[in-house]
Amino acid sequence: MSSNLLQIGQAIAIKAGLPVPSTIIGSSERTVQTILQAIKDGSQKDAYRDVDWAVLHLEYTFKTTGAEYYDMPPDFDRLVNNTIWDRTNGQTLVGPVGPEKWQMYQSGLSGLTGTRRVCRVTGQDRVIMRPFKPPRLQIYPDTASATYPNDAEEPIEIAYEYITTNYIMNMGVFGWPLGAEWKSDDDYAVIDDDMIEAAALWRLLRMLGMSYADEREEYNALVLERGSHDGGAETLSLLQGGSMFDLNIPDTGFGS
Repeated sequence: MSSNLLQIGQAIAIKAGLPVPSTIIGSSERTVQTILQAIKDGSQKDAYRDVDWAVLHLEYTFKTTGAEYYDMPPDFDRLVNNTIWDRTNGQTLVGPVGPEKWQMYQSGLSGLTGTRRVCRVTGQDRVIMRPFKPPRLQIYPDTASATYPNDAEEPIEIAYEYITTNYIMNMGVFGWPLGAEWKSDDDYAVIDDDMIEAAALWRLLRMLGMSYADEREEYNALVLERGSHDGGAETLSLLQGGSMFDLNIPDTGFGS
């Protein structure tokens, strides 16, 4: 079974040569507060971000309304690459693209292939000119463009996968919901607890002014090991003609 917050705190306290705490959340002891901060930083800044954990992949779908900007889910952190689809027309959206390519499309210097739209994730809305958090999905041309399939009266379904911000099971809350913060000593993370412990340890040692190079290297090794195994992976083919769609098309002699 995974280690809870208290167990992680006790483990790193032992390894750092500190008194073993009997409680973490709500403690007024300075050392325990330092342990808690190390766990928070090690889980959020390291273990959560260094791997795109399969358990945190969620799917989001919405119907377009002819607008240019669309809200992301409230628990959105980052997109899973190559997952944005126009399901109504059975085609991918180009992107999300970066600022340079976005401006190139906007200027008309680069045309879109067929009826595909381009998208980006942005924190700005050029209508009200203020940032949004979470950011929004911007689609170009907007979904009411007459030269593209489906006008404003015919919404299209957009789907994509994203990484949720919620990775901690709050055991002290009814229903054990997932959240983004540690709230009780009994809370568990649904991502790898060994990585959280390793990250929290090197951060704790650094806070205490102690040597932490070896512990940080151990954490980095765990990132490579656990990250490479998480969620499985496709079998790579050494043959020509591979594509994300796995279409059964010959490499030569097509149409003959």
